Amino acid sequence: MPSASDLRLLLRHPVDFEVGEDPEASRFVFSTPDGQQRARASDAVGPLSQGIRTMTADASVRAWATPAILALRLMAKGELADPAATERSQLHDASRAIDPDPVAARAKVEGFLAALAAESPAVATTPQRDPDRDPGSGRPTLQAPPIIPRERPRARTFSAFLDVSFLDVVDDTSPAPEGPVAEVRLRVKPLDAGWAPADARDLWRREGHHFGAGAREATRLLVGRIGGTWPPALRLPRLLETDAPLLVTAAELADLGSSRVVTLLQADKVEVSWPEELLREVETSATVGPREQPPGRRRAFSSEQLFRFDWQLAVGGDVLTQEEVDELATRHSTVC
Repeated sequence: MPSASDLRLLLRHPVDFEVGEDPEASRFVFSTPDGQQRARASDAVGPLSQGIRTMTADASVRAWATPAILALRLMAKGELADPAATERSQLHDASRAIDPDPVAARAKVEGFLAALAAESPAVATTPQRDPDRDPGSGRPTLQAPPIIPRERPRARTFSAFLDVSFLDVVDDTSPAPEGPVAEVRLRVKPLDAGWAPADARDLWRREGHHFGAGAREATRLLVGRIGGTWPPALRLPRLLETDAPLLVTAAELADLGSSRVVTLLQADKVEVSWPEELLREVETSATVGPREQPPGRRRAFSSEQLFRFDWQLAVGGDVLTQEEVDELATRHSTVC
């Protein structure tokens, strides 16, 4: 058998393939002036694949170059014994240049592949196909797209308003000290958008609110921060889901109006809104009147006998008594 270097020299001579009764008996036959040179398929496939690039290669060698290149690709993929439909079609097209008889041409190519499969290592015939490819058609199989877990919607950052409204009194009897006296409504507003505030219950009343998918989570986080300052707000998550109002007692309402709670809520961008009828102007005025004198003789032309100065406090036009002023001075809550 010729060596690899000899085979490269033989490329200038005509070549044909003889199909034997046994694949291993099949041979390439080079017709030289010195006679015929025979080579096994596994020895000749490499040099034949270079036939296109060899300037002195015979036309028959060039015709075998394409089947040789395709065979090397099939060996690399382990598909030499069972080529995919695409490679089979390419081999069929390339066989037309090998022999004018189409039947004989295809027989030679198939015999070449069979001889090469018999002479090559097992890896050349062990399929190395991509599992996503259809072995019959050579085309990628249609598979469902991979399921990519959705990221959790990003929670937005909200500012909020706690709107206080007093409950209507249905009769003249005084409500129980532990009973509700007012309703507190939570309104939220995204800090990253220019939308107007919306009732927090609207986020649960309908899906697809324009505040976005993370609005409910942002509201829960905000309510948790409010509840750390004003505990009655911790009832809001359950009430929001059931679309129920937050009713508060007088003590809870007084706590909401305390300066400590108001300051802490403002730090969390939460404002407390009171009914307009509670927002009254506080006025101070000076008063002049006779000073009370102890019994006994009064001195004439005494300034203490003639008059005294004092201050008077009025809220919304209603003058407070001295007892009410003293009581207000001892409290730490906001004047309403």
